[in-house]
Amino acid sequence: MSIDDFNLAYEIIDVIMQTQEWEKIRQNDLRIQTAKKQYEAALQKLDMPKDVFDELNSAVLILEEASADAATLYGVRIAGIIQEVLNNPLVFSQMFLERSAKCGA
Repeated sequence: MSIDDFNLAYEIIDVIMQTQEWEKIRQNDLRIQTAKKQYEAALQKLDMPKDVFDELNSAVLILEEASADAATLYGVRIAGIIQEVLNNPLVFSQMFLERSAKCGA
């Protein structure tokens, strides 16, 4: 995979992250909303200057974006692998048979 392929993948991720569907997920996913509430509650307990608070909040948002990007890239990669398996069912079947034979031996 070339650097151009990675750049293209990141451009695709940027587009995915700007869709209304992704925004609906971010706003409605129970795990995301629960984590957000826990994070906000923890922040409220901290006694710190506003500039430090803003810096911490910014760092967490950057971490969240990086994690979402990595997860999306992983999902794209897995989708490609699944597509490859679907395109080559005989190879997959052969691998399955070989694995089954090893387990039975």
